[in-house]
Amino acid sequence: MPKKHSCRAPVKYWTEKAGVVYGAKPDETGPIGGGAGYKRVVTKGDYHVRTMEELLAAVARAKSSEIIFIEHGVELDFTNRVITDKLALQIPAGVTLAGDRGHDGSAGALLYSDAFDTPGLIGTAGANVRITGLRLRGPDPKRRLDYHDRVYFQPLPGASSPAERNTFFYRFPNSSAICTAHARLEVDNCEISAWSADGVSLRSGTGHHIHHNYIHHCQRMGLGYGVQVNRATDVLIEYNLFQDNKHHIAASGWPGTGYEAGHNVVLPYTESHAHPRTGQPYGQDHLFDAHGGSDRTDGTNIACKWLKIHHNTFVSDYVAVNIRGIPEDYAEIHHNWFRQPLTGEATVISDGRTRVWDNLYGWPAGQLKPLRGALELVAPIELGGGAHPGVVRLHVRNTSHIDFAGKVYPALLPPWSGSVQDNKGTLVKLSAGDKAAYDLTVAYHEDERPCGQVKIVMRPDRGEPVLTADGLSFPEVNVPIRGRVIEAVPRHGLDAVKERSALRAKLPFLLQSDEKMDAKKIARSMLWIAGDSLALAAEVYDSEICRDPVVWKTSCVEVFGSRPGADTLVQLFLAPALDNRTAEAFLPKDGGFESVPEVEVRSETSAAGNCYRLYALVPLKVLGLSAGLKDLLLEIQANAVVMSGQTRAFARLFGAEVPYESNKGYGHLTIVHRPAG
Repeated sequence: MPKKHSCRAPVKYWTEKAGVVYGAKPDETGPIGGGAGYKRVVTKGDYHVRTMEELLAAVARAKSSEIIFIEHGVELDFTNRVITDKLALQIPAGVTLAGDRGHDGSAGALLYSDAFDTPGLIGTAGANVRITGLRLRGPDPKRRLDYHDRVYFQPLPGASSPAERNTFFYRFPNSSAICTAHARLEVDNCEISAWSADGVSLRSGTGHHIHHNYIHHCQRMGLGYGVQVNRATDVLIEYNLFQDNKHHIAASGWPGTGYEAGHNVVLPYTESHAHPRTGQPYGQDHLFDAHGGSDRTDGTNIACKWLKIHHNTFVSDYVAVNIRGIPEDYAEIHHNWFRQPLTGEATVISDGRTRVWDNLYGWPAGQLKPLRGALELVAPIELGGGAHPGVVRLHVRNTSHIDFAGKVYPALLPPWSGSVQDNKGTLVKLSAGDKAAYDLTVAYHEDERPCGQVKIVMRPDRGEPVLTADGLSFPEVNVPIRGRVIEAVPRHGLDAVKERSALRAKLPFLLQSDEKMDAKKIARSMLWIAGDSLALAAEVYDSEICRDPVVWKTSCVEVFGSRPGADTLVQLFLAPALDNRTAEAFLPKDGGFESVPEVEVRSETSAAGNCYRLYALVPLKVLGLSAGLKDLLLEIQANAVVMSGQTRAFARLFGAEVPYESNKGYGHLTIVHRPAG
């Protein structure tokens, strides 16, 4: 079992700036996470229970508005009955199942199952059920990374297709604490832990209220949800303390569904994990999410009808919100307190129709910087003349602190000309016939000092707005780049790679990364197709350039390649020259690394020894790709020490999560053939 955790942290998780509250502030009901000080504790009921038999009898007799109270100190083991009788408590409509967690130091009655196959310890037989003041402990607090890796990334006899692998994955039984398909479930003041699938599963129904709970160690890789919103609507999730879940809040994203998450605290991971195959450090995934149609394979890109995420405190430094599609109406993200994200990661990821404004960034409070504006990504819409590529709106609160500077340059065909509106806001539109890219830079100022800028890029060839941010002042707009183009030119050698990158270094070329951490530049890269190879030019700032037999632990540029619609990926390591060792390419093999001589690679190190430039020609076949393909998936990751003495950072061009495990989040690149030169 996981180490004992306290749900009462000695840290203030909210702050106030100019009378405005940011982060999770407790309400009059009691502390975030419940427990001692919670004011709605139940201490008696219509049925008092101390044994399993008494509990089952009370559930069979209880009527609406009655309370089944499980007394202080009681521990009920459901394991045998779950295995032999397939027992799942079905609480009648309108009935409360209660313990006294938080009353006079009580931890609350404990209900637990050690059976891995526990589809739902507690269910509902009707609407308006309340579950309060209990401890619900599941059978499996572990991540099971080795199992997930075996199923999805290793040869699996008799299961090669994604569908077959998914079927195999679910041979390992799962467990859930609370499940409902009825309306208005209330779960409050509970400690819920160690359930491999989910702590609270809202399969359908409306008006659910999940609040003041401590939910932790629901973290099996591939599942592991604190609260899971499936087809439920109008869900309110607030004043909860989350820790060590794979996703603290996850939504399937079905049309018509939605949830509001407010005043929750997300603590950092208490345990470090190394990936069983690569050895790379691996923590939790993004914290709150909404799946899109590609996850459900329903032919849409819908990620819920609406989402509201506000006044939460994210002490964890992983991606806070990942909206993996486009909400039907809107997503609003405001007045949260975000820890500064890991280098190469974004704070918020969304495909569109998302507004982000008035949040604080950095932990502790001395690093806070409020954002004075908001960005809204509006999805493509249908007009009479055809598909409209979309609109990006910038909402500005204090216009005296904003500068606009826009420019237009050709993308595929002659440029479209547009203009920027006045300082009250900007509205950039492209009509159906426009075939160019619009590049708008917006600089933010605070107290007359520049404090960050946002770059908005419209690319009608893919129909998706793309937002990037220079610097970490405003990580909320660091949306992973999707729908970019990559040039294809005739085959050439490494000398041409170097010359081409030097000629284009100061131009607005089509694919470039410029990752930073603590205002220190990490890496910059250019990519194009040269004949049957991928050409790469990278500049990496690394204060401790080194080489090691375990390649990923030291200085290198990693290239991840895949194809749209494919589950497979190839990871290639490009290591710079050092001492008597030449620059070299490696592929993982049998737990180690194998040199790949067919990859041409060369590097140059600066006189100061803290930066190297690397040039490579990677045959597409090495990345599992074929010559003549029309589009591809790529991720580029630089491994570097930004400042001497710090740990190594993994800066990613497209911000893909765990790129060595999944190609989700890779850049989807369309190849555009151009003449030589």
